[in-house]
Amino acid sequence: MPYYAHTADDEHGNRLPESSGKWQPLDVHLRNVASIAAKFAAPFGASEEACLAGLLLPVLPERRTHQ
Repeated sequence: MPYYAHTADDEHGNRLPESSGKWQPLDVHLRNVASIAAKFAAPFGASEEACLAGLLLPVLPERRTHQ
């Protein structure tokens, strides 16, 4: 079963079908997040740590102190 990070809606707010090609697969999303995080962390030598954090994003505990 595929997992998705983002779905998509049409101009009227209706959910587009999975077959539209507009949904972002979770693995693609996580690789993108990891890559961007690594680039931001490069100046202070933490690229590898940031990359790992980006890949683990969905399994890290979420803490909300307020909304």
